[in-house]
Amino acid sequence: LYYPNVIKVYRLTSKGIDKDSNAYDIDFNRKWSLNAAGEGDQDYVNTGEIKASVSGRRVALTTGLRGRILLYDFDPSSGVLSNRMQVADSAYFYQGGREIVVTVKDSIIPYGIEFSLDEKKLYVTRATCIGLEHYLLDPSHYEPFNQRTQGELLQYDLSLTNEDAIRASKQVVVPLSTNNRLMGLQLGPDGRIYVAQRGHQFVSRINNPNAAGSACGFER
Repeated sequence: LYYPNVIKVYRLTSKGIDKDSNAYDIDFNRKWSLNAAGEGDQDYVNTGEIKASVSGRRVALTTGLRGRILLYDFDPSSGVLSNRMQVADSAYFYQGGREIVVTVKDSIIPYGIEFSLDEKKLYVTRATCIGLEHYLLDPSHYEPFNQRTQGELLQYDLSLTNEDAIRASKQVVVPLSTNNRLMGLQLGPDGRIYVAQRGHQFVSRINNPNAAGSACGFER
């Protein structure tokens, strides 16, 4: 993911990474460009992850405060991304001006993302970005995720074939709570998905990611 709104695909061979790339514009800007002179761009809204499925045939990413979860088809041989679907987004959109940062201080944003081993389920963690309210008070100690942050774990059904159906398939696997400050997701070689949690010195896991809903077996 190439800041601020481009996905670049590079060919990887036994000789290394090809310097040439395919570039795909995302039709929105991942940064918030503030209107006030001299204030620049606020990089802290660029939270999120980008992941490829095991077969390499699909790519998904989360895009921070705008709340979007994007899903693409991918051709590993040509490096072409296609069939973009936006399966989630936030009710909050930046309109310019800093006051919106306070307005959306309790927004829920996606962060971690991962495919199940069979590629029929997509998992996403979301968190309340309550810490945004502190940016105006003291930018040097800005912290988007803090002890009051709440998190949740969602599941989407990728066996469905269109954007609206995938959106509607969303299931809450782990409910929103300060006990669930779930962040990064990573599929392991054992087929389980491992879940990082802010403020904890351990990882949780999804024991059966191919299963629907609570049957996926989230284990703290």
